[in-house]
Order: sequence, then structure tokens, then C-alpha cells
Amino acid sequence: MSKILVLFNSTGGEDYLADLFITSLILHYKNILLANYIPPYLFDNFSLSSLLYGKGYTAFRKIPATLQAINRINIQDPDKIFDLIEKKVSSEFIVIFTSIWRYSKEIDRCLTLLSLGRVGKLIVLDGEDHSYLHPIANEPGLTYYKRELLSLSSSIKPISFCLPVTTLPYIHFGAKYMPSKSTLLAPCDPRYRNSYIFPTESDYYKQYSCSFFACTTKKGGWDCLRHYEILANHCVPFFPDIEIKPKNIMSTYPVDLQIQANKLFEYAVLSSCRLDATFIDEYRIILAEFLNFFYGKSISLEYLNLL
Repeated sequence: MSKILVLFNSTGGEDYLADLFITSLILHYKNILLANYIPPYLFDNFSLSSLLYGKGYTAFRKIPATLQAINRINIQDPDKIFDLIEKKVSSEFIVIFTSIWRYSKEIDRCLTLLSLGRVGKLIVLDGEDHSYLHPIANEPGLTYYKRELLSLSSSIKPISFCLPVTTLPYIHFGAKYMPSKSTLLAPCDPRYRNSYIFPTESDYYKQYSCSFFACTTKKGGWDCLRHYEILANHCVPFFPDIEIKPKNIMSTYPVDLQIQANKLFEYAVLSSCRLDATFIDEYRIILAEFLNFFYGKSISLEYLNLL
């Protein structure tokens, strides 16, 4: 039986986790999507990208505008969506709140439909930087996915950012491909705000691909789009303090590999080495292992596995 996804999305602006999730569904989910709202900035004809968070790089404008009008995406008033659900006698609906702190208006009604068997699954996404759980997190029946998660339970699970395939510039080159490198550490460094100087997404990506390492850090939360932008451009992250990351946040991230990468970067800096053959050989191994992790995470369409 075909499943119908019902998305209750915030109309209040960008939320990376929600927006990446919605993008993945529109690009890859083949059945019917019902939604109260689809952000226009997710489509490639959106003209005000400079006003978006992070200049709109990576997470936005990745869906072809031609997909806005296809029959399987149906934007409706929530009351009309509930009318449709309540007329059905099956539990073929999967309801997803993509940004629960920013939009939870119909959650009680959905919990009632879940208890009556009118909804087959109720999923809640929490992509906020803080570690607090929304008050509905422990409601029976729903599954709650938290990005900055400290404690697991049977119904509260970890989730992290996952880039759409359309954002991966080197996907066809394979996990062993290393672009030509000219810089040890990429110029863009989150520790220095004045290093955010790149006027276009391609310029921003290029400074990563031309570098052996790029610094990334915990900022608002541990999980950060920058980690994956670095990997998407076949560059190895340098991630200070990765050792103290809580284990349930970015739970699949290769921490031991990151520690090894940090040591290689520190060796290159402290020894003033000339990036000799031994360094290059070790670097290639680390890069390939990171990319095996990254492409497995991205290409497996991780978000669809939640459904």
C-alpha cells in the first residue's frame, strides 16, 4: 500500500534540519506529499538567496523549480488535510512535524488520530541547537528525532544533517578522489568571523577543495552543516575538542578517525614539514575513510529511512 506523507512545516523561516529533510523528500520520495507549506527558498528559482541564513549556501535552492507543480505535492490548509485523513479507513498516512519548536499547532489532533489508528506513524523532528526536548517528546506513540540529543530512549532517537545528493560536487569522482591541494588549512575558519568572505557558493566550496584541512567547531550545536560541506568538497575536517562531543549527538560521526586527522594536521603545523610523501599517503587514507562515511550517509538517503 502506498504511504502518503503529511508534512506540517514551519512558515517562520530557515531551519536547516527541516529544510534538508523536506528537500530530500521532494527529490526522492515518489508517493504523495501533503503539506501545509513548502518553503519557496528550497527551489532553484528563488531570487533572494542573499537574504537567507548562510547566504543560502548548500541547504537552499537545490530543488528544480519544475517540481513545484507536480501532482504528488499537494499544499493544503491543515483543516483540509485532516478532512482527507478522517475520511480514510486505513492507516496509510505518515505525519511529520519537521520543526516542532517552530510549528506544533496540530500536534494534539494528530496524537488523537494516531491513537484511533487513522495515522500509521507520527514523527517529530527537532533540529534546534539546544539540548532541550519539546514537551510532547514523551507522548505515547510518536517517534521524536533530536539533533542535539543527550539521552536516548525507545521513542527519542538521534538525527543529524544529511546533504542532498544535488549538493555533492565530486560525487561522480568516487571516495578516493583528491582534488589538487595548494593550502594546508582552508581560509574560512569559524573561529574568525572576518574569514567569511566568499561571495558565491562555488567560491566557498573551492577554498575547501583546494585545502588539505578545514577547521570546523561546535558553535550553537555540535552538529553543523560546515562539517559536511568540508567533506562534500573532498577536504578533511580539523575539529578541535571532538573528544568531548556527547556520544548521542552526531552519533555516527567517525570520532576516532577525526582524532587521527587532528593529529596529522597538528604534526604538519608543528613540524613545519613539507607535506612529503609519507604525509600525503596518510592523508589520502584518512580522506578516503571520511568520504566512505560521508557518501554512505548522504547517498543512502538517510532521511527516507525514518519513514
